Amino acid sequence: MPKVALAATVLWYPDKNTDDCHAGIVTKVGDRSISILVCLPELQFAAREGVRHRNDPDVEVADRLADGVWDYSASSEDSQYILELAKAVNAIKARLDKLESR
Repeated sequence: MPKVALAATVLWYPDKNTDDCHAGIVTKVGDRSISILVCLPELQFAAREGVRHRNDPDVEVADRLADGVWDYSASSEDSQYILELAKAVNAIKARLDKLESR
C-alpha cells in the first residue's frame, strides 16, 4: 500500500472505475488499507473502513466496491513530500551531530 499519513486529505471513490470522487480524511492507517471519514454532498459524513488504494492489484473488484477506494489528493502528495523531506533532514542532522562529536 502506498504510504499515507494519519489525518491526510485523500480522494475517495465509490469504485475504482469512476472519476466521481469526494474529499476524505484518513482516520486510521493499516498495513493494507486505511479508514476514511468521507465528506459527501450536502455536508454529510460517512466513515469507510478497510479502504484499499485505487491501484491495489491484490484486491478483487467486489472487495473494492464495499468501501470504495482511495487515492492521493494534491495536498496529500505535498504532505507526503514534506514528510519524506523532514526524514531526510533529520538523517543528515544525525550524521552531522555524529561527525561533530568526534
